[in-house]
Amino acid sequence: MQAVVLAAGEGTRIRPLSASRPKPMLPVADQPLVAHTVDAAVGAGADEIILVVGYEAESVRAY
Repeated sequence: MQAVVLAAGEGTRIRPLSASRPKPMLPVADQPLVAHTVDAAVGAGADEIILVVGYEAESVRAY
């Protein structure tokens, strides 16, 4: 099963938390937010993850 994860947001509504990094990379319980989303998708049976990235895409790709 494929899962599409939207990880393109700037996080303008949660500034100043997102002032230095994109929203998907904000730390939540010692992991980036996107990691929790990917873990949940895998737990639901996804075997292929597609990340839709935009703002600061390289930092998400590097992770």
